Amino acid sequence: RQNAVAFFASPQAGKPAEAARAIADIEFLAGAVPSDPRWQGQAGNATPQLAQARNEARRALGIAPQAGAQAVIDGLMSAATALDANDRAGVARALPRNVFTAGPEQTVRRLATPPRIPSASAALYALAAGGAANR
Repeated sequence: RQNAVAFFASPQAGKPAEAARAIADIEFLAGAVPSDPRWQGQAGNATPQLAQARNEARRALGIAPQAGAQAVIDGLMSAATALDANDRAGVARALPRNVFTAGPEQTVRRLATPPRIPSASAALYALAAGGAANR
């Protein structure tokens, strides 16, 4: 979650690996929070906001709507590692067109912009506020 909080607090262009990690975090949280007993009754309105942020991220990057969350998370995290290592072939392997429909090069360009995901900060804030209120 830290990747997402830091990135969406102050998104910076030219940092596609950071964007990939932050969006992978949103994808993970959108799936995990509704089904994790630790968050039951604590997430408040974070659950629908996380789903909205996930959908906005998928549209911004050209991720197939029916793609499984784990495929998206794995692809983004592997792409971030490959970007950090300047491994173009690794980036291409990490972002297959059946999940990342824009293809690897366009997906990285979109990550570097950075993508606009208006609901991400609100979702992360709601999640943090819900968890803090119930400690």
